[in-house]
Amino acid sequence: MLLLSLLFACATDPVVSSVSPDDVRAGDVLTILGEGFDDSTTVKVSSDGTEYTLAPVTFHGVISLGATLPEVMPAGDYGLTVTSGGRSAQLASAFKVTQTTAEVPCGGHYSANAQMSLARKEFVVERFFDSGPMKDKSEVVRIPFVDVAQVEFERLKMESGNTCTVVFIKNKNGTRVMFDDDEKIDLQVRANRIALELNKPIRVTRDDSASAN
Repeated sequence: MLLLSLLFACATDPVVSSVSPDDVRAGDVLTILGEGFDDSTTVKVSSDGTEYTLAPVTFHGVISLGATLPEVMPAGDYGLTVTSGGRSAQLASAFKVTQTTAEVPCGGHYSANAQMSLARKEFVVERFFDSGPMKDKSEVVRIPFVDVAQVEFERLKMESGNTCTVVFIKNKNGTRVMFDDDEKIDLQVRANRIALELNKPIRVTRDDSASAN
């Protein structure tokens, strides 16, 4: 009887109960909760007839997976399909992509114009793409002040040997947006001023100059 119960459990279809965050950008990592996952589980997402197979997929246990989105994908609502042992489970409107490209500090295929509007009480980041899959297109990312959890600052050592400083705005839903980056100017003072203006905490999430000492 125990053996039959185990065999029946192994044959159970996978179930997707939730996906987080539900408002994401290209390149983000999804956390998928449900049942019946294993280390061979695959994850696909689709929108308007376009389908992506996510990789890597990280197996955290039979009830949890992590899956990385492509670095470039169109904005819109996406459904998600998990396949395990030849059986599939779907979740319609699992998440929404609002930012179409993964952010590359002091690099990437775009130039950007970033503004902090006190009148509209929001951050606005407009990107213009001059090459790559989004060539000749643009995108606008808006972050209302009320959605901001904290300001984050990073100082990165680039392959060229230059130092890139970056200001991120982290949202209350756990996502973050690169607000400004520069290889010539140290932006830590600007990050501090933004945090002070919003009365939000500031956190240094990476400092390669400190690790080198």
